[in-house]
Amino acid sequence: MKQRNLSLMELLHHFFPEMRKLELLDCDSYTVVLIFDGLDECRLPLHFQKNERLCDVTESASVDVLLTNLIKRNLLPSALLWITSRPGAANQIPPECVDQVTEDQ
Repeated sequence: MKQRNLSLMELLHHFFPEMRKLELLDCDSYTVVLIFDGLDECRLPLHFQKNERLCDVTESASVDVLLTNLIKRNLLPSALLWITSRPGAANQIPPECVDQVTEDQ
């Protein structure tokens, strides 16, 4: 998937075929929760500063661009994101995008 360009909806349909009947995610009517378990294991570059801004869930882009735009709240701004990661990858995420919880809390 890292080498392909797809829209967020195409990516979700690929991994969750039962969602194909949904044309768009209606975040105003439903609470959408996305869980990224092990962000450090995906090995995406996460170029928050140089990745293009993407606001349309039907627009195609690389998985890296989709992920950074989800985290920056450009895509699905009302969705809740839960990201687990080792500190090295977590530190790549801009602080303004994170409500951080550590093991100590």
